[in-house]
Amino acid sequence: MESKKKKIKTINKTSDRMRTSLDVIKRLQWDENLPKEFFTIGYIDRFKGIIEDPFTKFSHWGDLVNADDNIDLAIPQHRIVYFKYKNTKVWDKTQRLDLIFNSTIFQGDYNGKMIEEIMHDIDVMNSKSR
Repeated sequence: MESKKKKIKTINKTSDRMRTSLDVIKRLQWDENLPKEFFTIGYIDRFKGIIEDPFTKFSHWGDLVNADDNIDLAIPQHRIVYFKYKNTKVWDKTQRLDLIFNSTIFQGDYNGKMIEEIMHDIDVMNSKSR
């Protein structure tokens, strides 16, 4: 008689798909619990390197071809490197850090926490350092 071995399915979070910058943009646009005015985008400028600008500075996230150069400020999504809440990175493409959705395994002190809890922790930390 052949014995049946249980197969244990392991989860390898390092190979899981990290949520994209567009996912983060949409979450910031539509989640009322995430105050847009406190988020910053770090993106690559071809001539100046990484530049940081407030999330609220950008007005066009759709098809860049349809953006009006005189009205809309837009950047290609593939140039976005990170998002910060206040001065703390909460999503970083190069470091595979995703505190917005927790789609990556390494989150350091914030492992498993929801973004609202993380923002609260950052606010408390900032108020203590004043």
